[in-house]
Amino acid sequence: MTLPIEKYKDGYANFRRNPFTDADLAVDKTEDNLEIPAGAPYVIQLLELPRKNTPTSITVYCYDDLASFVESAYPPAQGEFTVDYPDPDGEGTGLVLFDSLDAGKVVRIAYKATGSPILEEFLNSKLSWPTNDPLERQIVAIVADTPVWRNNPIRMFHGENVAYHASGEDYSCMLFRFKKTAAEEAILLELKGAKLHQAFYTELKQHSHGDGSLAGTQPTHQHGVGTLAGTQPLHSHQDTQPGTGWTGQAGNNPVTITGAMAAGGGDAVAISGDTANAGGSPKTYPKALKVYIDGVDKTADILALCGFAALGDGTSGHDFVVTGTGEMDIAALVVGNGMHEIKVTEPIANEGGRVLLHLEMY
Repeated sequence: MTLPIEKYKDGYANFRRNPFTDADLAVDKTEDNLEIPAGAPYVIQLLELPRKNTPTSITVYCYDDLASFVESAYPPAQGEFTVDYPDPDGEGTGLVLFDSLDAGKVVRIAYKATGSPILEEFLNSKLSWPTNDPLERQIVAIVADTPVWRNNPIRMFHGENVAYHASGEDYSCMLFRFKKTAAEEAILLELKGAKLHQAFYTELKQHSHGDGSLAGTQPTHQHGVGTLAGTQPLHSHQDTQPGTGWTGQAGNNPVTITGAMAAGGGDAVAISGDTANAGGSPKTYPKALKVYIDGVDKTADILALCGFAALGDGTSGHDFVVTGTGEMDIAALVVGNGMHEIKVTEPIANEGGRVLLHLEMY
């Protein structure tokens, strides 16, 4: 038998007696749609102690039998009930006992309520505070039946590109920093792959623009030696003499640049003419990512925790993209307290994608 503490809301009292005159202040109370337990003990806990009257002031109506039960001494028979009144007629638990043949039936109980009993559920919920004072954002947690101070769980989320590796993975990676204290015993990390949005393509390194491949106004980018050197303001490319080639570049259509051109250096980017885009395939999903913690390669440990052979294979169907790693406790991989850094990189040249990172500390 259990008693949700929520049942004591809505104005239930624990003392319905005038303490100066000892006058009875009992009130009429009805508890409806109560189910007699299907298994022993076949008891229903009333919210307040019933007053014992002669004749009885308790009525029990059974919806299943469409009839009222009769109060009796212990033990009750089918269609009867026995009440545990306060001393001297009982222990004062406010329990109503039924016969096993009435198990599972739904009843309505009306009685004179004198106040709520002190129940075992309240005594068992008593909380002892641990020694010492709490630190900032600490709460009480029960560890192995012992109350201890623990940091209130912190949840952090970060989604970023581990977007493209042309020549060095250190230059295109996701960095995530967090602080660990002595109170945290669990550090739960979850990684999940996602597609690199095309809006990020303008952040990629050297690439080529094919004739007709870039429509409309383009973001700022560089042009290679022999064309326009330096970083250019926002501008457009358009054909002015279709079919006529540039001097020294027969077969390519010329282009004109509208807008002022700023001077300065930059990575070279060739502009081809009639040929297709030479910039490679679009970047989509992560492929065989690496994970570093405080500068140390922990990829093998991460793979062991999540059960993957690799963190992505460059496709949308890999489990790293579909479901992600799931929660992994990386506390053993984080040495010491203080600031720590997680770095996720794309080690495969000319590959790339996005990574979603979820970190919780307890």
